[in-house]
Amino acid sequence: MKRGQVSVFFIVGIVIIGLVLFFFLFRSELEIDNVSGDVRPLYDFVQGCVDSTAQDGLEYIGESGGYFDSPELSNVVGVAYHYYGKESYLPEKEDIANELEKYMNTMLFFCTRNFVDFPDYEVEQSKVKSEVEILDEKVVVKVIYPLSIKKGDDGYSLKNFDSDVGVRLGVIYEVMEELMKEQLDEKENICISCIGRLAEEKELLIDMHAKGNDEVTFFIIDQKSVVNEESYLFKYVMKYDEI
Repeated sequence: MKRGQVSVFFIVGIVIIGLVLFFFLFRSELEIDNVSGDVRPLYDFVQGCVDSTAQDGLEYIGESGGYFDSPELSNVVGVAYHYYGKESYLPEKEDIANELEKYMNTMLFFCTRNFVDFPDYEVEQSKVKSEVEILDEKVVVKVIYPLSIKKGDDGYSLKNFDSDVGVRLGVIYEVMEELMKEQLDEKENICISCIGRLAEEKELLIDMHAKGNDEVTFFIIDQKSVVNEESYLFKYVMKYDEI
């Protein structure tokens, strides 16, 4: 094979790779632009539900210590223990993402409400499947929600919806992870200086509330992340032999 032919194949290969990357990077924008005007109100309605449900889900898991389904090791109000019996029960970041996925898959239907607000449409809906990625500065939610729509004699389909929520959950998780490492080293002592240092470094507020002499609830508040018009809160419980 001649050198010129190799160069042509190389250039063609680069172009193909570029087109594939372009498709995946801008697929959501292309799909939105291709939504028919007849179903645009319904699309916007579902997108709004995805956005609001994602925010509600983040608020919910923040209030419960990272869970949609409260684990066995939870206090009486359903907040998860991350430390109990000198052992760590801090969930993995991927586990928290999975819990938010479960929230989306379960609760999105309560927002769309079988599309009763759209009597001119016949909508057949399939099971919701969500995928969540927790990043430092945001939480990315991708939802597959297959909808088969009829309006008069015309048929349409919708499927993919995305929502990026500006919550620094990855940063919050990093702080919880670091505090847990310190806790496992200290066992029964709380490293107050560590809490102050991490709060300052990550621009967070960290508060504690003691119950009796063996239980502390941690409140991590991020004023740079706003959910439902409130600073984002993530709380969890630590159980000690005695403080």
